[in-house]
Amino acid sequence: VLSQVWNAYLEAEAVGAAGPVLKHVFTRAVSVGKRVRSETGINKGAVSIGSAAVELAESLLEDFRNRKVLVMGAGETGTLVAKALAKRCVNPVFIANRTYERAVRLAQELQGRAVRFDHLEDALLEADVVICATSAPHYLLTRSLVSRVVEKRARQSSNSSLIVIDVSNPRNVEETVSTVANVKLYNIDDLQGIAERNRQERHRRIADAEKIVSAEVDRLECTLKANCVRTLVAALLSRVEEVRLKELEEAFRMMGTLDERQKQVVDDLTKVLVKQVLVPVVENLRVAAVNSDAALVEAAAKLFNLQDD
Repeated sequence: VLSQVWNAYLEAEAVGAAGPVLKHVFTRAVSVGKRVRSETGINKGAVSIGSAAVELAESLLEDFRNRKVLVMGAGETGTLVAKALAKRCVNPVFIANRTYERAVRLAQELQGRAVRFDHLEDALLEADVVICATSAPHYLLTRSLVSRVVEKRARQSSNSSLIVIDVSNPRNVEETVSTVANVKLYNIDDLQGIAERNRQERHRRIADAEKIVSAEVDRLECTLKANCVRTLVAALLSRVEEVRLKELEEAFRMMGTLDERQKQVVDDLTKVLVKQVLVPVVENLRVAAVNSDAALVEAAAKLFNLQDD
């Protein structure tokens, strides 16, 4: 969401529809959003079924980054799962889909490996985790298929265990797969529990997030109010600098011959005097703006004859 907000601002800026005020507001908004995420952890924990499947797999296996994962299905859920896995896994994610071309496109996007459905058994032999996100009207992973794969794995390696997570609706993994030795089967019911716990945890962190946002909104309001007198302050400083330079030139003329060092001393002196006089004036103008004291701001503009500047 933060990137979408910032991209929206960049598009507006590109067509000249955003000025310095909007730039400041959007910059602060994105900064505060990042602060909320880092300080409250409100974005931690999966709340979607696809993300919960990845979180579950990561919690069940040590050294998850180096595990091999097979995603069955390249539809909406399968794509979300595959993208989440690609961020966590070092090894390429295997992607199997009945429409092979669709699996190829997703695999290319994620630097994964596409698998033809008629070669599914070969991919199962290599996988540590299988996440099934298909929408077939029948079982795609049956007990007989998984049993055969586990037996082959046992002959080829000392580690024949396999984790199967079925996020399909209807379920595309036969329930009796859970009875196969060294196979752990999880389904949507298990994932909904994880997602709900994470959702409740996020809800508990809302109050902390709101405190940060509220404080930052107050700061932003003060900043924007202070900026309201920016034009007036700029005009005042410009007018004073114009007078300073004019009078300095006249002073140099009256003082006769001065070397560069002497001129610099006089120039620096006038700058210091101007600064000493104007700093409290400018600060009081900003305070007046923050306090919505329009009468004082208007009086200052009249006092310095800056109404039309």
